[in-house]
Amino acid sequence: MAWCSRVPPKVQFFLWCLLPQVDETADHLMLHCSFSKGVWQKILQPVGIDINQAICPHSVVSCLHSWLSPNTTAYRKCIWLLVPYATWWSIWKTRNDAIFNNKPASIETTIRNIKANLWHCTSMLSERRGYGFGNLMLE
Repeated sequence: MAWCSRVPPKVQFFLWCLLPQVDETADHLMLHCSFSKGVWQKILQPVGIDINQAICPHSVVSCLHSWLSPNTTAYRKCIWLLVPYATWWSIWKTRNDAIFNNKPASIETTIRNIKANLWHCTSMLSERRGYGFGNLMLE
């Protein structure tokens, strides 16, 4: 599996721990549960991607292998390639906050966290010049 070098080490470690043990539970949590589907719907619908084709029939591993970059600017391509990592990391953190800290799980808050993760991961890219936080694809 090819790892994206711009993904923070803690997120790479999280996925490295998760992927060898991918089973119905991990796929369900990251792709198929109603909360995760809601998050993915908010991400994919604005860019015209059908959630049922992009996410639903797939596993976490196959989703990573089949994730395609859109034909757009270099910065948006970079952002798009990071979307699965940022999404799964944010879903995981939202889940843990709900379970261990009794915080309500919110799709809107999770989307904001995904944007923040993407913004952070691209902070050193020259392609980001001229873009603001509000310009992220996930609007």
